[in-house]
Amino acid sequence: MALSSLLFLFGFLPVFLLIWFICRKEFRSYVLFIFSFSFYFLSDSYSGFMPRRMMYVLFLVFANYAVSLLISYFNNKKQGVAKFFLAAGICFNLGILFFYKYSAFFVNSINALFHSDFSVPQKIPLPGLSFIVFSLISYLVDVYKNLFQVEKNIVKFSDYVLMFPKVIMGPIVCYKDIKENFGFELPSKDSVNEGARRFILGFCKKIIIADNLAVLISNINSSFRNSEATVFALWLGSLAFSLRLFFDFSGYTDMAVGIGKILGFNFKENFNYPYCCKGIADFWKRWHISLSEWFRDYLYIPLGGSRKSGIRNVFNLAVVWLCTGIWHGAGFSFIAWGLVFFVLILFERYLVKPSQLGRKASLLWRILVLLIINFNWVLFSHNGLREGINYCLAMTGFKLTNSGFSFVGNSLFNLSDVRFLREYGIYLILGILFSTPVVRSLKEKFFLQKDSSGVLLSVKYKAVLNVAEFILYGMAFLCALSFVVISNHNPFMYQQF
Repeated sequence: MALSSLLFLFGFLPVFLLIWFICRKEFRSYVLFIFSFSFYFLSDSYSGFMPRRMMYVLFLVFANYAVSLLISYFNNKKQGVAKFFLAAGICFNLGILFFYKYSAFFVNSINALFHSDFSVPQKIPLPGLSFIVFSLISYLVDVYKNLFQVEKNIVKFSDYVLMFPKVIMGPIVCYKDIKENFGFELPSKDSVNEGARRFILGFCKKIIIADNLAVLISNINSSFRNSEATVFALWLGSLAFSLRLFFDFSGYTDMAVGIGKILGFNFKENFNYPYCCKGIADFWKRWHISLSEWFRDYLYIPLGGSRKSGIRNVFNLAVVWLCTGIWHGAGFSFIAWGLVFFVLILFERYLVKPSQLGRKASLLWRILVLLIINFNWVLFSHNGLREGINYCLAMTGFKLTNSGFSFVGNSLFNLSDVRFLREYGIYLILGILFSTPVVRSLKEKFFLQKDSSGVLLSVKYKAVLNVAEFILYGMAFLCALSFVVISNHNPFMYQQF
């Protein structure tokens, strides 16, 4: 069950919200736990493993709960013991993550390198494990730092770990940022309204833009594997993937943030128009912000961060970007993807310095950065590193063979590309438009306009604007809903991470 599925929209969510708002606040933690627990085990099709999955996830939650209590207990008595339990908790969580997510990749790599025949460990799927583990590690570290009182209520602790809007795909929420919300007070009317708008916005991003671009990408990838794709189609496919990834993931984030606001929880924003970035570093201040901040606070700074100079700072950055690549997936393509960003960060930090560029040079650098990001997403999107590299090369008319590079002579454009543009051009235009703050800027500009008497138009026509907004959001929701009903539904991309 996904946040965009009919079962969730017309079954799970309405029932949950009805119970949530009618029950007393002292019972809401139990309601959230029951529904979050249910949502997690209805999140995919692995129902045959459900009893074991329940046991494993509960063990993960209870183990971290116990470790957090031990860290808190010894923190002011025996610091060394507290540090031991912190290290043990971190190792335990990372060990779980490694086994479930990377053990198959590790064993297969060993077998390929040494021509051995080790069997791949059999394991049951645990959706959203990367997000769960990072949330747990941040909690243990913050307890050790005495940033808040350890949560002694096991139900509330479970609510934090398994809260259904964010459990599968984030954003990565630290307990210190939402601890005040665990009083379970009902939110204001404005918060509920804003949450509903964010949810609908995210739903439309996912269904109308991301899912339709997914069909275009699938068609182009099929043509690529059959050596039929033109250079234009390959560039179109890479652009479509860049846009799809953004609208798919940011759409989920909007839905999660929206539900959080309806419940009275304030999740941090996870995206800020990343394709309007001024450089690579600025891109990562705008893209998957919760992950960037997590690596900064819980890995980069503990390693010494920018306080270290020279080789040590380069080493710290290399570790962060290697871990960022590995976090996203078990494969050499993800490692290469992370290391490409590492090299670009170094290049920007020590050579280019975007803040010091002139107007024309800054514009050229921004264009170049977007092209590089687009190519790097190609590596990210394909199953293997070789396939990703071949796709990038094919965009320039070349191919990687056993003997080296060769020119494949792909045609630049043909009639099939016209069909792609005719059927999917509107979704590409919408994607490009809404990946920029143009619409938001126009809205803000209007709200600042005044009439001849100095009264804001947004105040003067407040009632009309509210009705218009209600109609607009309602029509957008119905439009997106029609796509869900009549077409194949694509799962959220980041669910695999």
